[in-house]
Amino acid sequence: MIKPKRKKQFIAGVVCPKCSEMDSFVLYQENQDIECVSCGFKQNANQRDEQTMSNEPTKPNKNIDSNQSIKITNLTD
Repeated sequence: MIKPKRKKQFIAGVVCPKCSEMDSFVLYQENQDIECVSCGFKQNANQRDEQTMSNEPTKPNKNIDSNQSIKITNLTD
């Protein structure tokens, strides 16, 4: 049985917190999971929400933190 392809879209301007590559994230539309196509870093919507809620607002920083969360909202077809 052939597995159907998952509907996905690339997310522009996002930097991977693991490998620091820009524009390498895809969003899987059926469940809002994200994945870096360069290094394989994955995060689901619940993990992003938990990290966002636990992070206190900070000043913008040019350094990339490996604990940085990626927030995605209001995506529609």
